[in-house]
Amino acid sequence: MLALTVRTYYMPNDDWQAICRRSRTLREGTGTLTGHGAGEDTAPVLDQAAAVRVLGAGHDGGPDWRRAELPEPLASVAEYLADDLDPDQGREFVPTAELVDALEVDPIAFARQMTELGCRPTRGRVPTEDGDLRRVRGHLTAEIRAAIERVPIDENGSPMVDHDCRPIR
Repeated sequence: MLALTVRTYYMPNDDWQAICRRSRTLREGTGTLTGHGAGEDTAPVLDQAAAVRVLGAGHDGGPDWRRAELPEPLASVAEYLADDLDPDQGREFVPTAELVDALEVDPIAFARQMTELGCRPTRGRVPTEDGDLRRVRGHLTAEIRAAIERVPIDENGSPMVDHDCRPIR
């Protein structure tokens, strides 16, 4: 069951507390009260393999560039580009300056890390405000997709990376 958001302009605190007390009573009665409310002090542990399976459910079976736990900066690039990594809908080229600004990373370290992951920068053309094309350095989204697919995954669905988060080959 998903959470339901209720909007209201004003609700007195006493009314809100009454709703919360009633809610707690109902959850205690059905045995669904968990976590801090049930006196548990430990944080729940996320089963990463189960999360990957759930997040990947409904995927069309193609490469899953949204899978969890990619090494950085590849994970941040994949998250930032989202729909642009779709070969049918997204861009073919993304300027490095755009990625560096959006991810707020050091350009030199970013270039080194992306190269280590197999995403070498190339020259491409981007439109300027006046409609002309300007040559800039950047990355082909096809190479970013390929780098994501090259990250080896173990039997639990987790990426196999070393202590520096580089893929283990």
